[in-house]
Order: sequence, then C-alpha cells, then structure tokens
Amino acid sequence: MPSVQADAGHSRANSAIRVWFVEESADAYISGLSTLNSALLMLLSHDPGTLKMARMMTSAALRETGNCKAVLEQYTGLQKQYCWDIKGRCITEKTRLIRETLTRVINNPVLDDSVKEGLRDIPLLDKSTFLNS
Repeated sequence: MPSVQADAGHSRANSAIRVWFVEESADAYISGLSTLNSALLMLLSHDPGTLKMARMMTSAALRETGNCKAVLEQYTGLQKQYCWDIKGRCITEKTRLIRETLTRVINNPVLDDSVKEGLRDIPLLDKSTFLNS
C-alpha cells in the first residue's frame, strides 16, 4: 500500500509544480506585455538614442513573451482550472493596449518604414490565439 500512496503523493506534487509553472509563466507573460507596450510607446520618440533603446526593448520583450506564450499554450487545460479568469483578463487587456499602441506607432509618419515593417507581423497579437478565447 505505501507505493500507491507514494505514487499519489508524487502525482499531486507534479500537478502542483505544473500549476506553479503556469502561474509563473502567466505572470512573466503579463510583465513582458507591459515591457512591450512601454517599448512601443518609446518608438514614438524622435530621439535617436531612445529609438535605439526602444528597438532593443521591443526585441527582448517579444522573445520573453514568445517563450511564455509557448508554455501557456502547452498547458491550456491548466489555464482554465487555476485562476485563469483574472490572469486571462489581464492578458487580454494588455494585448488590447498593445494593439492600440502598435496602431499609433505604425501610423506615425515620422517613424522609419523599416521599423514599422518589423512590427506589422508581431505573432503575439494574432487574434486566433488563446488570448481572446
């Protein structure tokens, strides 16, 4: 009988670890979305130094959010079970803000076209993802 109890305890521990991992990934994703929005707003600056920093921040935020998004998509079932209402709503709202900022940046006549082209196809903002489900 001890092996059955040990297996059940091990299973609960693994489940708790996965839940923690999803929660941490969601928090990191939300943080990355905030960074991305800030970086996009910085692209509206006319200062060359600020533009350079904004481009680096945008790339870093896209990498961070891309990694977190991959984790979250892998554990879709856990998203719905554990506190996803609050985190999901937060992610949806931040994504909406990013879409608005991105539109402002892309429509900015002063910004270099090469920067705009790199922003048009941000996969993070794909409307078919779980973010808007």
